[in-house]
Amino acid sequence: MAIVINGSGTVTGLSVGGLPDGTVDAGTLATNSVDSAELIDGAVDDSHIAALAASKLTGALPAISGASLTGITADDNTPAFLAYTTDRAQNIANTTWTKVTHATELFDSDNKFSSGRFTPTVAGKYVLSGMIEYEQQDQDSATYLEIYKNGSTIAGGRWFNTHPDGGGGGANTSHYLSIIVTSDTDDYFELYVYQSSGGRDIRNTFGTYSSHFSGFKLAGA
Repeated sequence: MAIVINGSGTVTGLSVGGLPDGTVDAGTLATNSVDSAELIDGAVDDSHIAALAASKLTGALPAISGASLTGITADDNTPAFLAYTTDRAQNIANTTWTKVTHATELFDSDNKFSSGRFTPTVAGKYVLSGMIEYEQQDQDSATYLEIYKNGSTIAGGRWFNTHPDGGGGGANTSHYLSIIVTSDTDDYFELYVYQSSGGRDIRNTFGTYSSHFSGFKLAGA
């Protein structure tokens, strides 16, 4: 077919691919003259895509496989720990605040619990729980259980024994405490106890799990 330059300024007779390579450059194309309809599948690959602006990343994402995502980790309630003691090993002196050490760890996900102290190092909200059993509390004596943050009380309770058997023969008492706390990266938490038996030391009764300290991070908090 002959190539004809028409009086209207149009050219006819060109076959597909008839122009030499490089004949049509960016300056020849009119602005907004090429849209998605003119692009074949796969014509634009990764090497031809510039970084996307944040303004382009709006709206709902399509469903994709989690295997395709990188740099995203699950928030699975860690750091978390549970420590306890299984023997009647710790004496609580009269009218003395004493930190409970809990020598045995059932689990400690990120090694954040040591020597009776939980230091999460990850900012967020945490559920902390403590329990203690006092052995043979005297009649008309008080016992306390408190959670400390950075050496100061943030939660606690007081219990008063009215059991008629005094003089060291009173009944055992168990106390439990739980609270949600906010932690920064350098905060730490401990469990403290106190008893006012009137001059006599008493022991914590450490049957399995009867005295424990635990905590975990709230997912997404």
